[in-house]
Amino acid sequence: MFRRLSLRGYILAAVVTAVLVVGGALLGFQYFFTLHSLHQTLQTRFSEIVHKVSQHIKDRNRVIETVLYEMGYDSGFIRPLDPFPKETVRRFLYTMRRYERTYAITYAAKNGDFLQVINAKKHPEIVRYYGGPEHTDWVVLRVFQTKGREKREVLSWLNEKGEVTGEKRLAETFDVTRRDWFQEALKTDSIYRSHAYLFSHLNRYGVTFAKKISSDAVIAVELTHDDLNRFFKRQLFTDNAAIVLYDEKKRIIASTAPIDFAEKLVASVERKEESRPARIQIGKETCLAERSRLSEAIEPDTFLAFCVEYDAFKAPYMREIYESLAGALILLLLSLPLLFVATDRIVAPLRRLVKENEKIQKRRYDEVRPVATPIAEVRELSDSLVALAESVKEHERSLRQMIEAFVRIIAEAIDQKSHYTGGHCERVPTIALSLAEVVNRCREGKLSETVFDKETLQAFEMAAWLHDCGKITTPEYVVDKATKLETIYNRIHEIRTRFEVLWRDEEIACYEAMAKGEKPREAQKRRDENQKALQEEFAFVARCNLGDKPLKEAEITRLQKIARRRWRPRFDNRLGLSEEELARMPQTDMTEAHLLMDAPWHKISRDERDKQAYAASGFKTPLPEWLYNRGELYNLSIRRGTLSPEERFKIEEHVMMTIRMLEKIPYPKGLEKIPLFAGTHHETPDGHGYPRKLKDSDIPIEGKILAIADIFEALTAADRPYKRAKTLSEALVIMAYMCKERKLDREIFILFVHSDIWLNYAKERLKKFQIDEVDTEKILEIVKS
Repeated sequence: MFRRLSLRGYILAAVVTAVLVVGGALLGFQYFFTLHSLHQTLQTRFSEIVHKVSQHIKDRNRVIETVLYEMGYDSGFIRPLDPFPKETVRRFLYTMRRYERTYAITYAAKNGDFLQVINAKKHPEIVRYYGGPEHTDWVVLRVFQTKGREKREVLSWLNEKGEVTGEKRLAETFDVTRRDWFQEALKTDSIYRSHAYLFSHLNRYGVTFAKKISSDAVIAVELTHDDLNRFFKRQLFTDNAAIVLYDEKKRIIASTAPIDFAEKLVASVERKEESRPARIQIGKETCLAERSRLSEAIEPDTFLAFCVEYDAFKAPYMREIYESLAGALILLLLSLPLLFVATDRIVAPLRRLVKENEKIQKRRYDEVRPVATPIAEVRELSDSLVALAESVKEHERSLRQMIEAFVRIIAEAIDQKSHYTGGHCERVPTIALSLAEVVNRCREGKLSETVFDKETLQAFEMAAWLHDCGKITTPEYVVDKATKLETIYNRIHEIRTRFEVLWRDEEIACYEAMAKGEKPREAQKRRDENQKALQEEFAFVARCNLGDKPLKEAEITRLQKIARRRWRPRFDNRLGLSEEELARMPQTDMTEAHLLMDAPWHKISRDERDKQAYAASGFKTPLPEWLYNRGELYNLSIRRGTLSPEERFKIEEHVMMTIRMLEKIPYPKGLEKIPLFAGTHHETPDGHGYPRKLKDSDIPIEGKILAIADIFEALTAADRPYKRAKTLSEALVIMAYMCKERKLDREIFILFVHSDIWLNYAKERLKKFQIDEVDTEKILEIVKS
């Protein structure tokens, strides 16, 4: 047994609990959004850094490109290189003093001539490397041929003024023509920029910009990434952060952190999958890190990594949360006395209501009075004792409205699924209910005994709205299939690509034949004939794809002949596939393939559970062996229309799904026949309808009415991509012949023709060109013949 507690105790406990829960939740949300804001702030900061770094590199590159263009316009001053080219070196020094970022300016030629001026003032290690004198400001390296055709490599030391203070001849001759930047620059008229690489003499990373100044000579500017290190440090907004620039091989190009920390950071960010900032562990430190690829146009195959120590970055935000928690607890303690007073105003009227209830228990009904209270809920409880019956009635009415609205929503969802059949589920009930009213008024023939009561009409109306609810399971691309090769997209584009490959192969074969000695005119004539045949064959395949005309046997034979053409795929057809696709696509030899394929993987198996469920439901429509057959030749060979047998079954299957869905609903009394009415609108009096092939006597009149409404709407609908909208006379003639062939109920159709339903519907719903003269006598003659 639960221990009894006063209402006041419950309220106090509930309020305190609610305050604690809500306060805890709010603090939790604050914590969550604080962390989210932290991540967003970090991501914004990093984006700004990436932008600034990109802009910095872009500006630097623009300056270097300007240098190259300036020097390229007047390159005649460079040669000769022996004796010492004072004027050339002076010009190089002038440029390097203007653009202090440059490490070296280089001239190189195909004959091996080489001149390089290096800024030793900013890179003194180059002097130590070559063993030069102290206080050397510039180093000049020359490779040239003497008058005796001897190749020499001479190193010169220069002071700040550019005066030579000493020279040194090097034993090994430097071959600049092997340098990638030299070879690549000769291939283009624009400026070539290398990837970042290690300057071996400096043990630092840098980049080379090179421009061809003649057919055999190049001028280049080399930079180290020292300026990036300094620039990175200016971007850091806290001492606990680091920026690292690295390439695709994870080599550190520039960094604000020690090399061992930078390498660990790069290894960590390369392992993480999130694009947003993520927590990583670097040694004993927990960091928030993110990386970004720099634009290829700015720095090829280069990444920027950023991290900040998590606890240090989070500390100010967490202090705000702790302060909020302390404030919330203080406010809760201060509010307890106020809560005690407030509960008194709730408990007092409830106690008076208990006394009024005691009067009811004592059958003193006239003495029961509403409890005067400002609390709306207590007053409503008092009033509900005399208004219970009315509220139950109102509840029942609201429930029925909800069911009807739900039915219409389902129908609207089905219509909205396909913009080609939109409105079908809304238009069919309009026709069906009007025809049901005409049948209800009929006083002659077999239909004179048919009378629909109110409940039957309600059930029939819902069945009319839900008659196609199974279409919600039908794939949209099947319902809207406008061409034979269409699935989610039109696969004619794949076949066009294969024809393009064959066209290209003819071009290649032509050139190969001419290369082997065949006369150009003969090779070109054969190529032109074959390419013309390809054009004609693709145009034929494209026409077959439309499905607007029935295919003849000769056309199918031609399709098969075209399909036997071979083409040579070059790539593995199993790459990039989902697990489901891989399961039905075996490893095959794709060195040669048919131009139009009917491959095993085009056939998609049917779930055995479908067969069992359909058999249990009494469906007699034969199930195709495959759920789908997407074979290209198979689909292009469809003789009429665009649907394969499997897709046609999938269309017809909607009525089976309608039945299965509707039979699972527990209906109130009077609505039990909704599945029967909705599920028989594709059954025909001749017993060949679907899905159960019911006989005429087993089909309810409601199903027959719905069939006529469904077919009339479908024939006159102007929103289908695969057919032309019929005029009134065409639609009624077609339906008359269907009656003659016992596909529609004759008596109901005659009533339909005699009525003004079709004309009123046409005036309201059809386009003007569809409303033509209708000879009802001729139509009735067809029906009765």
